[in-house]
Amino acid sequence: MVTGIGYRNPDLLADMARTVDHISGGRLVLGLGAGWYEKAYTTYGYEFGTWKSRFDLFDAGLKRIEARMGQLNPPPVRKIPVLIGGSGPKRTLPAVARHADIWHTVLAAEAFTEASAQVDELAAAIGRDGNDIERSVHWFGAESADTYRQAGKGIDQMILQNEAWMHLMDMETGEVGLEECASFVLFNRNGTHKCIIIPFVRLGDGTVNWRPRQSIDDSFDGEVPDAMKEAMS
Repeated sequence: MVTGIGYRNPDLLADMARTVDHISGGRLVLGLGAGWYEKAYTTYGYEFGTWKSRFDLFDAGLKRIEARMGQLNPPPVRKIPVLIGGSGPKRTLPAVARHADIWHTVLAAEAFTEASAQVDELAAAIGRDGNDIERSVHWFGAESADTYRQAGKGIDQMILQNEAWMHLMDMETGEVGLEECASFVLFNRNGTHKCIIIPFVRLGDGTVNWRPRQSIDDSFDGEVPDAMKEAMS
């Protein structure tokens, strides 16, 4: 998940990220995007602007966050990874090449392969190694896992995301219920993998309310398709 850059002052956001990084023991990933959901802007009282104005703000905000991180005292526990979400070839992918440690997209496998190659080209043009940018993709089902694995060859890590119904235990009441969940499976080149499961509630208007108080298993190694277990090996 990412936050729209227009929701907060970028320098303040960098300070907040540093604080959360310390609270979490150096586990924060700072997810950022240009913003697209007009209802959120109007609800919060922010100007939605235009596609161009939002991306101009996004580019400027990324630079300000990077500069502010270098000024903070105390600094973050470590260099906070910046995750950029999106897939637009004109503004998002160039921003990914310049600033992202992780790139998240919901592209289908064929489009992801093309966009991933573009990220590599853009990164090389500014002196970065595209393999230093982790790829995070929305997994569209077990049958597509091998396709994404092939698309991610040469990359150290990939994150496959899926949605499913799972039986989970409420951490407060101990009751077990069927919850709609998002699962994020991180594959490493050495063949290891980790799954994080986060329950959520889908609201009537199509938006999602995440439920972090529910059971979160960060060491799941259960029913993972064989094609996924081979990913990045």
